Amino acid sequence: MPGQPSRSVTSRVRAAAGVLLVGAVLGAAAVSSGGPAGAATPTPVATSTLAATSTPAATSTPAATEPARLRAAFPALSAEERIRAYAEVRLNSMTLEQKIASMFMVHVAGSDPTALQSYLVATKPGGLLLLGDNVPGSATDAAALTGALHESDGLATLIAIDQEGGIVARLRDDGYPAADTLKSEPVEATTEAFTQRAALLDATGMTVNFGIVADVTSDPSSFIFERSLGADPDSASARVAAAVAAERGSVVSTLKHFPG
Repeated sequence: MPGQPSRSVTSRVRAAAGVLLVGAVLGAAAVSSGGPAGAATPTPVATSTLAATSTPAATSTPAATEPARLRAAFPALSAEERIRAYAEVRLNSMTLEQKIASMFMVHVAGSDPTALQSYLVATKPGGLLLLGDNVPGSATDAAALTGALHESDGLATLIAIDQEGGIVARLRDDGYPAADTLKSEPVEATTEAFTQRAALLDATGMTVNFGIVADVTSDPSSFIFERSLGADPDSASARVAAAVAAERGSVVSTLKHFPG
C-alpha cells in the first residue's frame, strides 16, 4: 500500500532495535560489575576510626612537703621584757626567807673555795664581795677562785670586788691609771683606763665592780681626795660617766660612796 513501509523494512528496523536493546543491557551489566573484565578497581585505604593522639609525657609526682609551721601570734619580747618576766616567775617561786637573802651582798672571810661555795649553797645570798683576804692578788688565782663558785638554782651569784686602781686594788695585775692621775688628764684617759680594768675583771670571773668613786672634793687633806675623779662636780661627773660607759658589757658598775 502506498505510503506504508514494506514488511522487510519493518523487520530490519525491529532487528536493529533488538540489537540496540541487547547492547544497552550488556552495557548496564558491565557497569554494574565494575567495568570491563580485567580493569583494576582502586582498593580503598583502610583508615582508623580514631584520630592519632600523642602519648602524654610522664610527669613526676610532686614530693610531699611538710606543712608550713604557723608562728604564734604573740609579740616578740625585748631583752628587758624577758628579764622582767623571768624575775616575776623567780620571785613567785621564792620563800620570804629566800627573797630577803637575795637582797644581801655578803663578805665571807678566807680564800678556800669549798668553804665559800658551802656558804653560798646554804644561805643563797644575792652576791659575794671579795676583799683582800679572799684574793691572793694575781689574776690567775682570782680566776681559779671564782671558777670554783658555781651558780645554784639556775641563777648565778653576783661576784663583786672593789677594784678602783691605785691605792685600792685587790688584783696586783691592775697597773692601769687611777683617779689620782686621771682627774688631771683628758676624759678619754679615764675611758681607756677603765676599759682595760673592766676587761681584767671580766677575765677573772668578776661580775660587779665597786670601783668608781663619785665623791667630789678639792681638799687635799681629805681621805677621799686621792680616790676622787674630780675636784668639782663637772669634771668629776664627766669622768664618772666615762668610767661607767667603759665598764658596760664587762662588769656591772656601782658608784660610791652611796649614802649609809
